[in-house]
Amino acid sequence: MKLLVNSAIYTLWTPKKEADLEDNIQEHAKDIFGEDSIFFNIKQKIKTPSGVGSIPDGYVIKLGGIPCWYVIEVELASHPIFEHIVPQITKFSRGISSLTTQRELVDLFYKDIKSDVSKQNLLKKTIGTREIHEFLSSLISTSPTLIIMIDKKTDELGEVCQILPLESKIIEFKTFEEEGASLVKHAHLFDPLATGQTLELLPELLVKLRQRFIDKKPSVKPNKVYNRGYCSITISGHPKIHTEWLLRQGKWLSIELHLERTRAENSKLLEKLIECRNDLEKGIGEPLTFEFWGKRWARIYVQKELSKSEKELLQWGVDTMLRFYEKCKPILDRIDTKI
Repeated sequence: MKLLVNSAIYTLWTPKKEADLEDNIQEHAKDIFGEDSIFFNIKQKIKTPSGVGSIPDGYVIKLGGIPCWYVIEVELASHPIFEHIVPQITKFSRGISSLTTQRELVDLFYKDIKSDVSKQNLLKKTIGTREIHEFLSSLISTSPTLIIMIDKKTDELGEVCQILPLESKIIEFKTFEEEGASLVKHAHLFDPLATGQTLELLPELLVKLRQRFIDKKPSVKPNKVYNRGYCSITISGHPKIHTEWLLRQGKWLSIELHLERTRAENSKLLEKLIECRNDLEKGIGEPLTFEFWGKRWARIYVQKELSKSEKELLQWGVDTMLRFYEKCKPILDRIDTKI
């Protein structure tokens, strides 16, 4: 296979080992994943609860639109795709659900970002004054998408992706060498990562949710729609506790109660709130998830797929937030004074 670039002829180059392809992908990470991405060349083993694990070839955080994250797996078409990928990704999927693994990844990403000013600046454009560790903890608690980078797409790989436990994308990355050049010159052919569902229209959803909430409950004013990703509502009389609408990974509209005090305080509050679980779920009308995330924060949340119609999302988002706020505040008024 040949490629014509600026009158020069390039011949397809076939990598002999995955490390060759990995090097090219890392060098061109911004071209592949976008200028709004952060690539982590971190070889962190993802382990299942029983200790069985595997090591991904990298991780990417995508900040444009709705922030999301990816696990990168590099493969060569010449390798036995099915035998290699299926066991590997099955271990990833089981291991990533572990809170211990999530915390380890958050700490590694945080350390990497804090050592690189350019990554810090890029991240701050998205999260503003929000704590980096808090943002990472929230993001990594969501399910990642698997990106399989390969030198040549195959029918077998397409079939494998249909049975993998993680949502998967394939990016074919071809490398060409210039013929007759005194110095080795490369050209690369690939389709940049598609962003999928962006926030071009979704900011309007948050703006509409905020305004409709104010119309129904004018005594409580939500904060601004922040960075096109979330909108919080301060719980009066309860510092560092708030509810919020959160757009998660381009897939979910999530309504959450966040406890952002010390771990000891959050632990006691979450314990008390769990004792009120039946009362809360009856009042809100849906099953709730209670969990710790990051090093010290805790939350309660319920979510709905963004694939629903805007009308359905608006009605659910406003009505559920009203019930969330009106049910949580009196309980907090009662239990928070005892912590």
